[in-house]
Amino acid sequence: MGEGLSQTSVMSIHQDILGRMWFGTREGITIYDGNNTIVYKPWANGENRDPMKVLYGNECDFIRSNREGDVFFRTDGALMRYDIRKQEFHIVRTNGVRTLSTYKGDIWSVVEDSLFTYDPKGDSLQFRAKTN
Repeated sequence: MGEGLSQTSVMSIHQDILGRMWFGTREGITIYDGNNTIVYKPWANGENRDPMKVLYGNECDFIRSNREGDVFFRTDGALMRYDIRKQEFHIVRTNGVRTLSTYKGDIWSVVEDSLFTYDPKGDSLQFRAKTN
């Protein structure tokens, strides 16, 4: 499977509700379903690509799922969501994301010096508390 990785430095690993393995690397994400790999890399300079099928950012170091099964990950300080039903990427926040975690099926994130949870209705982060 090493030939199919988006890059050889794996920084995070996650298994989604469908049993697929997600590998976050320094140059994108690789999804392995037990038979095949799919590699997603960031937008190439000047290329017009469908934003729902490519990443925003390179380095992926946190990958988690919420109770609905959508996959969230951090790339270069941005927070992205992969809609598992539509098989599309969505940018939740473009910068400042420091870490990503789950608790009881909810997505939690620290952005700069504040704690947020993901709101699926607004596809956005909701402020919870200052971390200082």
